[in-house]
Amino acid sequence: MGKRIRQTAAVVLPIAFIGVFVMRDFFFSLAVRMPKCIFHILTGGYCTGCGNTRSVLHLLRGEIFLALRCNPAPIMLIVIAMLLYAELVCGLFGKKLSLLPRKTWFWLMIIGLYLVWAVLRNFVECLAPL
Repeated sequence: MGKRIRQTAAVVLPIAFIGVFVMRDFFFSLAVRMPKCIFHILTGGYCTGCGNTRSVLHLLRGEIFLALRCNPAPIMLIVIAMLLYAELVCGLFGKKLSLLPRKTWFWLMIIGLYLVWAVLRNFVECLAPL
């Protein structure tokens, strides 16, 4: 990636996150229009995406534990994005930094743990989304 693109991303990304936070009331109003989960309607079980919308809405309100309870995926993605952003900014200042492992086994383990959680949430009531 070119240096100019990285510099632009380093400026634009925080502005975009601030914009999402400032417009959170708009996103709250959109949430009621979201369609119901077809998988949940047909089977009564929870898919891997069930609870994502509620999780993001709780995050926008600053309710981290409720967001984790609904679905941990948005929080995991935000943490990964923050680490990648830190790597980007450090790279702009000439410091090569690797905060996230780049090994395939690490990402397969993360995906595997998430899938195990997605199955368990259908059998353990305390893991089900709110």
